[in-house]
Amino acid sequence: MFEKFSKREVIEISLFILFIIVLTILFFNFARANVEYDSGAYYTYLAVLTGNDKPYETALIPARNFTFGVSLVSLPVTHTMFFVSSFVEDELVGTMPDSENWVTLFPKKQVLLKEIFFKDYFVEETRMTIEWELLAGIALTSFLFLLIGIIACYKLLLLLNKKRTNLFLLVPVFVFSPILLHNIFITPQFPTLIAFGLMSLFVLFFVKLYKQKNNKYVNRQSVLLGVLLGLLLLLRYEALIFFFVTLFFIARDFKERTKYFVFGFGVMVLLYFALNNALFGSFWEFSFIHNTMNSFALNGYYIFANLLHPFSGIVFFSPLIVLGLIGLYFLQKQKSKLSFATPLLISSLLLIVVMLFRIPTFEDFSFTGLSFLEFLFSSGGAIQLVMYDANRYLTLVIPIALIGLNFVVNGIITNIKNKTNK
Repeated sequence: MFEKFSKREVIEISLFILFIIVLTILFFNFARANVEYDSGAYYTYLAVLTGNDKPYETALIPARNFTFGVSLVSLPVTHTMFFVSSFVEDELVGTMPDSENWVTLFPKKQVLLKEIFFKDYFVEETRMTIEWELLAGIALTSFLFLLIGIIACYKLLLLLNKKRTNLFLLVPVFVFSPILLHNIFITPQFPTLIAFGLMSLFVLFFVKLYKQKNNKYVNRQSVLLGVLLGLLLLLRYEALIFFFVTLFFIARDFKERTKYFVFGFGVMVLLYFALNNALFGSFWEFSFIHNTMNSFALNGYYIFANLLHPFSGIVFFSPLIVLGLIGLYFLQKQKSKLSFATPLLISSLLLIVVMLFRIPTFEDFSFTGLSFLEFLFSSGGAIQLVMYDANRYLTLVIPIALIGLNFVVNGIITNIKNKTNK
C-alpha cells in the first residue's frame, strides 16, 4: 500500500491520520453542546426548519440578527438523528431555571456533547424542551465540516507540492490558531467550524482553477466555487468580499468561466430568499442589516486590540496566519499575472480591514449608562471580546495562510539544500 511513498511521506501521512484520530477522540469527549449566545438562534432556526415552530415563534424575533446557514447545512445530520431516535425512547431531563433569556436557552452549566444523546432537556423558565436531535445535528455537522476542511487543506498541500507534501504544517496551524480550538472545545460557536470547512473547499477548488486550467471539469468547478461562496454567505456575510474579488479575477483571467461562477452563487442567493420566506414569511427579510449588534466606526484602541495587543492581536494571537499572509505576498510577487495568490491575498486583507472597523454596539446594553464599547474598554472586556469573537472571522483565512506558509517552508528547505550542496 505504501510502496509508492517515500519513508518521509509515510511518516507524514501516518502522523496526519493520528492527528485526525486524536482530534476526533478529543471532540467526542470534551466538546460542549450548550445552546447559548449565537447558538440559540441556530437552534431556533433548525427547530423551525424541522417543523417544530410552535415553541420558538417568539425566539425568532431576536434570532433575525443571525444567519441561518448553520441550520440549513445541519438538516441532513439532524434528520438522521431523528431517525435514530425513533428506535429509542428519549429521557426527559429537568433543568434548573437559570436561563436569563433566549440566548441562554440551555443552562449555564456546561454540558458535554457526549452527555446529550437520547436526553431531552426541559428549561422551566422558557417552557421549552431542548431536543437532543437538534443539538447533536448542529454539533456533529460542525465537526464534519471541520474534518472536511482539514482534508481539503491536505489536498491543497498535495496540489501545491510536487515532491513534498508539508503535511506537518496542519498541526501547528491548528495549535497556533487558538480561536479554532476554542470553538471546538469551549464555546459552541458552530458557524466558525462550518465556515472553515467551506472556505477550505473554496480555496482548494480556486487554486485548482488556476493550476489545472485544461481540466475537463473546469466548468463544474466554476459552478462549485459559486455554490461554496453562496453557502458561506448564509453563514458569514463577509463572504461577499470573497465573491466580488473572485468575480473580478475570474472575469479577468477566465472570462468564459464567469457565467458558471455567477450561476452557482446565484442558486444559493435564491435559496437565501426561499429560507427568508420559510422562516419569516417574507422573501425580503433583511433584518440583519438593521440589527443593533454591530456598527462601523473608527476606534484606535479597538484596532490596537485586534492587531497588536499581546493577548488578542492577530500578530500574537494568530502568528502563523500573519506569517502565512506575508508568505502569500511574496508568492504572488514571484508568480505570473495568472496567479491564484493575488485574489486570495486581497480578499484576506479586506476581511481583516472589515474586522478592524466593525465594532459591537449592543444597544440593549444602555442600562449601564455607557455604550457597549465604552463598558468593554472600562472593564477590560474588549480584549476578551476580540480574542473570542472578532478573531473567529480569521478562521476564513487559515486555508489561505496555509498556502503562504507552504511557500515559506519550501523556500527555507530550498535554501538549506543549496547551502549544503555548495
